[in-house]
Amino acid sequence: MPFEYGYGTMKFEASPFINRAAKMPPVWGHTGSTGVFLYYAEGLDLYMAGTIDQTEDKVAPIMLMIKVMLLFLAR
Repeated sequence: MPFEYGYGTMKFEASPFINRAAKMPPVWGHTGSTGVFLYYAEGLDLYMAGTIDQTEDKVAPIMLMIKVMLLFLAR
């Protein structure tokens, strides 16, 4: 599984296949039920916090963090 969860914190790590291409570091954080999120990518020293004000789209904060990480990796 790409997700591990415990003590209110998630760890997301891309699959080895995706990680070979993108070199994405693991992400720690949490997404709330109302779209509030806080993530940290240790390998990029990147913190991201905010809200997307969505209760139906549970994946949107994670996809946003992945897009931001890819921008950081591309520079």
